[in-house]
Amino acid sequence: MSLLEMRSLRSLAFAVVLLAVPLLATSGCSWQAYAVSRGIRAMTGAETRLHTLKPLTSSLREYRTIELQPFDDLLPGRVPPDLERYLNAELAAELKRVPTSPAVVLVDPLQAPPGVGPDAVDTLVCRGVIDDYDPGYLALRLVELGFNHVAITARLQLSDKSNARLVAAASVTSQDDRAIATLHGAVDRLVHRFGQFVDAGYGR
Repeated sequence: MSLLEMRSLRSLAFAVVLLAVPLLATSGCSWQAYAVSRGIRAMTGAETRLHTLKPLTSSLREYRTIELQPFDDLLPGRVPPDLERYLNAELAAELKRVPTSPAVVLVDPLQAPPGVGPDAVDTLVCRGVIDDYDPGYLALRLVELGFNHVAITARLQLSDKSNARLVAAASVTSQDDRAIATLHGAVDRLVHRFGQFVDAGYGR
């Protein structure tokens, strides 16, 4: 998002708040109810949901290398390129925290993935797909109106590089309804949940 767009968004948010506050102030106890609602939303407004598409049925410990390929985007033109780069980099960092310390190789999106060689027998290929993305509207989040949340949904597939066998797969949705919601924050929660999914396989 450009600096001009950010300033325009902030101006819109400020204008909406200026309009909303007088209405709430003249509505008696409605202001108290609104304050309570905002307090609850601030604590519970961020959620992450994981759906297992193919459950893990065996340990991943035999895979000493994780080959992380860049996420495919099914929404061309909607997801900012810098957010895609952030998603790829953060997932790589998350996978490096797996306690058994497999090597994590982030494939360069401008180069073809490495071919199948002798080391493929212990390599786990990690492929991701961005299925849905909604940056929401800050101005509407401030007054809790409309469809305003930040949300991103992605799938992660784990496969054996030596034979292309699908080992496990999951889909994660990260959603944040809070006024302080950010895209990077939603991505952080999404990759953390993916990290837990992979870590569970290495912990078997």
